[in-house]
Amino acid sequence: MFDFGVVIRHLDVLVSGYKFTILVFVLVSGAAFFSGTVLALMRISRLRCLKLAAAAYISVFRCTPALVQLAWIYFVLPELTGIPLTPFIGAVLASGLRATAFYGEATRAGFQAIPREQMDAGRSLGLSWFQRQRYVIVPQATRIALPIIITNMVGTLRQTALVSTIAVPDLMYQGRLLTSLLFKPVEILTVVAILYLALTVPLARLGDWLEKHWRTKVSR
Repeated sequence: MFDFGVVIRHLDVLVSGYKFTILVFVLVSGAAFFSGTVLALMRISRLRCLKLAAAAYISVFRCTPALVQLAWIYFVLPELTGIPLTPFIGAVLASGLRATAFYGEATRAGFQAIPREQMDAGRSLGLSWFQRQRYVIVPQATRIALPIIITNMVGTLRQTALVSTIAVPDLMYQGRLLTSLLFKPVEILTVVAILYLALTVPLARLGDWLEKHWRTKVSR
């Protein structure tokens, strides 16, 4: 017989892991949102060196497994640099670098969807390149790319479960710990899955709503 009471009795352990999961997600998504914008600007830059550097970065982080990236940054990078990383810093760094590549590509699509006339209009008003980007291009590109970025956020949130492999005490780590101690994998891992769904489903619905809202607004 299943006994979900065991989960209730140890719910504080899962809650502590839940807080870590949310913290990692917020830090990674917040940092990647801004760094992804910079990466997108590099990707569409007229300077070939910036375009190639951005393209290489995106290729590396989009075409290699997230777990390999996490392991390489946490175990190999300290050996190369001599700078030790805590599990938490390693997890945020690896997840943030990966998310930057995906958010950057989404933002680049937003930039490319803006008519050239918008830039020309800003230039005719005497705005500098930085002012055109800040007041005209970036706000519009961000709005266009936001549904895709939110979809990528769902992926970022799911992949936070990987940080448990380097002993970050997130939700998945605590769930595995309780499972090994209490031998109740069905009950514990079911609740862990539900807790992840409680975050990912509303986020996915928000992305769907923004996409439909944007299409409706553009079609008018």
